[in-house]
Amino acid sequence: MELASETPRIRGIEKTLWVGLCLPSLLVLGFAFLYPLLASIWSSVIHEGSLSLVHYSRVYKLYRQDVAFTLGVALSGLVLVLLVGLPVCGYLRLRTFRTVEFLLKVPLFVPFVVVGHAMRVFLSPHGTLNGFLLMAGLLDPQHPPSLASSWVGLAMALAWKHM
Repeated sequence: MELASETPRIRGIEKTLWVGLCLPSLLVLGFAFLYPLLASIWSSVIHEGSLSLVHYSRVYKLYRQDVAFTLGVALSGLVLVLLVGLPVCGYLRLRTFRTVEFLLKVPLFVPFVVVGHAMRVFLSPHGTLNGFLLMAGLLDPQHPPSLASSWVGLAMALAWKHM
């Protein structure tokens, strides 16, 4: 009977101890992340001492093409993933091979920076892909295409990364 009456008191002390142990980390998070975030949001809607969206209209004018390009590349990558990835996943769901399963997990552990550099090398005018196409006689050596700096190359990199 005595143990049952002490249990809520011990749990309360334990909860207080855990809050005390977590509080320094939460304060650092608040000062290092939340305060600058809220200050940035607040300063973005203030212009000459009053509330205004003038900064957002300037951002829209300057970056609307960049945002549209980014959305286009992301949607292209999504379409590639859906068109290629879904049938492959369906097939692999029915028939699985350990080697193929391992190879499909590799992109999960490759950082985006590495994928970007690898695709830039693979898709450049004198890169790996064009080298193979040149050896197969499918490419004009005087005018090799460069997919590395186009939205097609970016969409291919995103699709590979997300499959």
